[in-house]
Amino acid sequence: MKKIFIFFSFLFFIIIFVSCKKENNDIDLPEIDKILTINIFNDGSVNSYIDKEDIKNIVSIILDSNKTSKDSVNEIPNTESYIVLEMVTSDKTYTIYLYNKNEEIYLEIPYQGIYEVNEKLYEFLEIS
Repeated sequence: MKKIFIFFSFLFFIIIFVSCKKENNDIDLPEIDKILTINIFNDGSVNSYIDKEDIKNIVSIILDSNKTSKDSVNEIPNTESYIVLEMVTSDKTYTIYLYNKNEEIYLEIPYQGIYEVNEKLYEFLEIS
């Protein structure tokens, strides 16, 4: 009887551990080599990045983002002010939104997720 109790206790803790595991932070982005340009739309101005090294740096910073517990349930963020980042490939445009909220910088990909991003992205894009 004691062995059964230990077994089920162990099984219970394994199930709890697995269910509390941090969510996967995989962000669905195109391969760097397939990105033709990254366009940043901010306050009526557009900045375009076509240099592969710049594109690599931007994607790298984005991939280092941490997924939040919030879900993206709209086409655009539910905030007044945001910056639009478009990654253009030959067959698709990936749209990402950046915004500040409660002194944190968030990256939102519609219907995929909301991520907390490092301020390095704003610094690299020269956004204040």
